[in-house]
Amino acid sequence: MTSYELPGSCYTSENLFPVQYAHARCCSLLSLAQESGLINWNKPNPVPSRPFFLTHPPETDLIAQLFLIVDALECAKEVDWVKLALNLSNTWEEFYRKSRIWGKIELELAQGRLALMALTEYFLRTLLQERIGVAPLGEL
Repeated sequence: MTSYELPGSCYTSENLFPVQYAHARCCSLLSLAQESGLINWNKPNPVPSRPFFLTHPPETDLIAQLFLIVDALECAKEVDWVKLALNLSNTWEEFYRKSRIWGKIELELAQGRLALMALTEYFLRTLLQERIGVAPLGEL
């Protein structure tokens, strides 16, 4: 069991499972979206350039959480990176439970939600690798 000492707390590899799960699930879903043709990472703009609106509460909560992480990454203050990663993974889980991507849904909305998923994957990977010092899992 690996232990991560942070100010006032101790995290173990078991505590990081939700973060690793969310990262691996994002990787899997983005790969599936690529295979099904919903997104094409080989194109300069894999999601449509036409504006789309992500206003559903789980979408806006995830966007807000992503902004918090961007702010924390730019901040010089001491940050509890594990707590921030756990918050992101929990917010992503809620987003994933309540936001349809496949099935009867507008293509642009599905692609917008996949863009949020791609951002989530990127920031989870960044937090795990660069701030927590753990290799992110691409699959479980």
